Amino acid sequence: MLSTKQLVILGLLGCLSTLQAGVVLNVNPGKSLEEPAVKHLKVSPVNANEVPVLKELKSVQKTKSGDTLYGFVCTVGQIKTDSLGCVGSDSVAWPSEQNVELTVSCDKSNVGRIITYVEVHFVVSTQNVGCNVSAGSIGTSSIEVKVYAAGTNYLEYSSLFYIQ
Repeated sequence: MLSTKQLVILGLLGCLSTLQAGVVLNVNPGKSLEEPAVKHLKVSPVNANEVPVLKELKSVQKTKSGDTLYGFVCTVGQIKTDSLGCVGSDSVAWPSEQNVELTVSCDKSNVGRIITYVEVHFVVSTQNVGCNVSAGSIGTSSIEVKVYAAGTNYLEYSSLFYIQ
């Protein structure tokens, strides 16, 4: 079995007094890049608002080492409010290609707010990507979204969770 490094980042960010975002990053070095990034992916949305939309952004960048970076945004929901409930961002670079699973989450159950919309912007050095809702849902107080990238040596992301 391949070893998995797991980085957990939990932080309080200053937009709201109770603002917190949870992030889990799984990195699997040494996996064959021919293996699918996701072996058993099943998305079972409660309604049409739950289906994640993954779009490639038109901006493509080159790094100093000559790698091409691709920008994507994964969105869930239809109502983008003016209130942010949780935010998070980070970037990581590796010397070799990795299969990466990023998990971002927001839980507002302690303040009685509901999640209405999620945006996860990310930049990677591969076009072999995906995203899904892995726990919770839009219209409830918590949600968890996973982003997958196979064969990347770079990850930069920002996650925005809108509430009402």
